[in-house]
Amino acid sequence: MKLTLFGVRSLVFYATVVVAYVSAPYVNLFFLLLAFLTLHWILAFAWTSSSLRGLTAQVDELPAVVANTPARVAVRFHAERGRLFDVNATLLVQFPGQKRPLRASGGVAVLSGRAQSSLAVPALPRGVYPVFRAEVWSSYPFGLMKRILTLADAPTEVVVFPQPTSVTDASGGRTAEDFVRDMLGSNVSGDGDMQPSGLRDRREGDSLRSIHWRASARRGKLVVLEWEGGGGEGLEVVLDRRCSAAELEEALSDLSALVQFAREGKEVLAIRSQDLNMTFGEGHEPFDRALYFLASAQVIPMDGAAPPAVSPTVLRLPRRSLSA
Repeated sequence: MKLTLFGVRSLVFYATVVVAYVSAPYVNLFFLLLAFLTLHWILAFAWTSSSLRGLTAQVDELPAVVANTPARVAVRFHAERGRLFDVNATLLVQFPGQKRPLRASGGVAVLSGRAQSSLAVPALPRGVYPVFRAEVWSSYPFGLMKRILTLADAPTEVVVFPQPTSVTDASGGRTAEDFVRDMLGSNVSGDGDMQPSGLRDRREGDSLRSIHWRASARRGKLVVLEWEGGGGEGLEVVLDRRCSAAELEEALSDLSALVQFAREGKEVLAIRSQDLNMTFGEGHEPFDRALYFLASAQVIPMDGAAPPAVSPTVLRLPRRSLSA
């Protein structure tokens, strides 16, 4: 247990009363006040030390968060017996350059059985932030002391990926496909080496846009066009991190939009970069790994290694590379 700020102030007041009792002539008055405060502290210690007895808690995994956007993560409490009061949870996130970690907090006033709350994660810039500690605590009933338990079942880091470049412009009616087409340009297909490999029967979960309507009409049943890798229509992109910090941030925002587009369209996205050569989507790596890369990617020196060699038809980022 540890003292709260209110507890520290109360302890100073208690010490003042002790000094007054010893030195002042009004002994009876200060004796009664001192006896009351002493009983108050004894009850606070006994009550607060048992305020979390029988409590178990779990903080859910925190999915990747968009940069500069607040998020919430669920925390589940379970009181095995009786009622508990003023139960709180805090996620301490280490922020580079700051001595004190950021705090994401939430809780319940009265807990009987099972309950759920959420921790408010503050808006953070792009990056991967380690979770310093996850804890549950209570200062019930008087707020003088705080009983703290460290949670083992909690996220270990907060992944913050870049804000995607806007893929929808309400005024112009642009769609995600329009955005990709604008990035690719008229001379680049973007398919790279990920070409159609054949037709197969449509399965549950396949998107409508993957259906080959002419072949479906000929066969009398729905069939889809399957691309190399077996995960649907594919897009390939190369990210060359030999650039300025501003160019990298813009490229990562573009790539973040492409990841969002591919995930929602259930398509395959291949990303080639320095230290990364992976394909994401159904049957491949999960898109969460792509978001982790977007959160952690850093600029490399201009004389550093080049990204993997690919077909000339592949989309290249940053965008200045399109005209190169």
